[in-house]
Amino acid sequence: MAAAAGVSSRRRGASPGATTDRSIVKLYGAEADVGRTRMEPTREQPQDQPADVFGDREFVVSGDEQHPFVEALVDVDARHVTPLADALSAAVGRFSAIELTSTEDVLRLARVRDLHDQFADAAGARIGVRARFTFALAQALTEAASAYIAERDVESYQSPEERERIAVLRGLTGPLFDLTADCHRAADELQARIDAGLPVFLLRR
Repeated sequence: MAAAAGVSSRRRGASPGATTDRSIVKLYGAEADVGRTRMEPTREQPQDQPADVFGDREFVVSGDEQHPFVEALVDVDARHVTPLADALSAAVGRFSAIELTSTEDVLRLARVRDLHDQFADAAGARIGVRARFTFALAQALTEAASAYIAERDVESYQSPEERERIAVLRGLTGPLFDLTADCHRAADELQARIDAGLPVFLLRR
């Protein structure tokens, strides 16, 4: 019996909007693998981007043939997990303290809770985590980190621990925006394949 395999890529910064199978293959160079289709990148990582900040990432197509979606699997270092978990905890608290008046508000709360669940256990154990991000989740994490900095980076006294947390989050701002942009491009490329009637999942016997 054939089993569906998702499309994955260790890509960074590829051009969006590929609309033909040839362009997709040029970007990725696919080969079959157990559980998914692995896609290797053709572009090198920018030299000014620290390799250890969300550098080991892999894109996979999850879901099913009717509802496929792209996720980035990202190795988050232990030293970044706790500050991000704290920012997400603060975001959950903000949403929980207000009346959610729209579907989008409810979805935003669900996203930050999803992210917090991914980070909380690892933060408690002070270990790294292999996190999963859709474009919406990457955007939610970026927003949570930015909101934490905006709220807490004030002129009044802050404990050394808080100052260190803010400094770490500030240093992650650029890589988080890069991750969000990469997730957006990957989602666009998946949609281009769907619109062109190209296969999203490969079957492996």
